[in-house]
Amino acid sequence: MPDGEIAETPATINVSRIECPPQEALVSKLRSNSYSENSTFGFRQVRRNEGSVEGVLISNSYTSITRIDPETGEPTEDNVTTADRVPFRIDLQNGFLEGYTDRDGNSELLNRLGQVVPQFVSQSLNLDIDQILEVSRRSPHEIDVSALRINNISPEPQTSGNCYLETYTNQVASELVSRYEGDVSYICLNINLAPDEEVTVGIYRSGSVRLFSNSSRDSELLPLIRDLLSEVVADA
Repeated sequence: MPDGEIAETPATINVSRIECPPQEALVSKLRSNSYSENSTFGFRQVRRNEGSVEGVLISNSYTSITRIDPETGEPTEDNVTTADRVPFRIDLQNGFLEGYTDRDGNSELLNRLGQVVPQFVSQSLNLDIDQILEVSRRSPHEIDVSALRINNISPEPQTSGNCYLETYTNQVASELVSRYEGDVSYICLNINLAPDEEVTVGIYRSGSVRLFSNSSRDSELLPLIRDLLSEVVADA
């Protein structure tokens, strides 16, 4: 769940900017669209916290499976229903939606919230990678840049492509980000949560976050990521 432990890594959190009704109206709408076995989709485990709302979207997907009838030897088709679960958290203070899922699951989450919640509007974050660097320098935790992804890089005349670069110092990372400005689409950070615990977090310009390391301090890590993103957006 969003404010619990991350079950396994790598894990993906898709963060979007949103506008939505106040907490009470939001919770009421989600609970009035509760999931049941007969519904195409719905919400479960909806709860309010201070400044946020959490829940799980459950959507049914349908698949046809062909099997051979053991008695007749003829192929038959069975329709199988799968209930897909997408945990999410709506940060009302910062206007963020966190979808704990991949890109397809996040699209489903955005679509379903838009169907049932009046005035629900979402947009991608379009983060400034240079601002991520700047905010990370102000963090009370030691944060080092380990990699960057640069699009449309031209190592030689008449050649261009996308490049994944490992970096060894924050100074080198800062110089690369300044040189390629809007072409940097991804930054990977090593965050020291404690003297004996370092976690690796990747952040895409779109707002997608990848957690690559298991941590015993998820209750510290997730708020730290939220604070970093909110500062980056506020400074933009």
